[in-house]
Amino acid sequence: MDAVSIAAPREESESIDRRARRLAQERVSVWLLVRDIALDWTILLVALVLATPDHLALLPFCILVIGVHQHALSILGHEASHFTISKTKWLNDAIGNVIFFYPLTVTVSGYRRFHIQHHLKLNSMEDPELPLRAGRFYNSPMSIAGFAAMFIGDLFGFGIPSLYRLVWASRPTSVRDAAGLFVFWVITISAVIYAHQQFRLAIWAISLGTAYWAVSRMRVWCEHTSSDTTNRHWQSPLVAYLLFPHNNGYHYEHHMWPYLSYQKLPIARAIDNSRPVLAFTELMRSFGTRK
Repeated sequence: MDAVSIAAPREESESIDRRARRLAQERVSVWLLVRDIALDWTILLVALVLATPDHLALLPFCILVIGVHQHALSILGHEASHFTISKTKWLNDAIGNVIFFYPLTVTVSGYRRFHIQHHLKLNSMEDPELPLRAGRFYNSPMSIAGFAAMFIGDLFGFGIPSLYRLVWASRPTSVRDAAGLFVFWVITISAVIYAHQQFRLAIWAISLGTAYWAVSRMRVWCEHTSSDTTNRHWQSPLVAYLLFPHNNGYHYEHHMWPYLSYQKLPIARAIDNSRPVLAFTELMRSFGTRK
């Protein structure tokens, strides 16, 4: 192979990286961020209002909706861990904590410590996410029936030990960090007791231990499981809403350019065609044959 043929892919890669960095310099839409936050929290609050002992038949639906949007909050909290919510660090972390992560019992800095190492050590023995993806729930190959059984089991709370391991891996990094989380929950629980809303707080906790983890585990499977790097796939709008909110389905692009806002990831996909993009259904079927 001559020098010209070796240099061409390298130059193409550098060109793609330059385009990605120019994309990162473009302004992020505050309006889109506010819209996404408002929509997630509006749906969460409506579902909590509907979740009452007087409407027991609605509770499973409310728990599923709450879990789906708790997961959406966690994806935006993940954005804060990459400093893509605001270029002002204290504002980025304040929004990430109070609006996204504190309600899920974790902190931005705690999750950032864990998650940045995942990016740096992806799929190596030092990747801190690997222990969380160990065990029978992540064994390949996995059939569609196996995924269905796993998802239903998580809906009934069998994934709570796995959720606990994630929360522990994302534990606060300092006394100040832990104090912020503690104060948030003291204020929240006090307000809940004062307003006699303990039932709804219980529904929030149940959703976190069931529906939230059920959709979260499905997303994690599709990100790196049975892959040497990151799976690249596309989804229907419904699947994206349920499992890959806020452009999380562009996870390959996120790992290529982690400094890009979630708003820019669809554009980033268009500038790099070096790896094929599978349909979500094709990806799921492939897990039945992968080792």
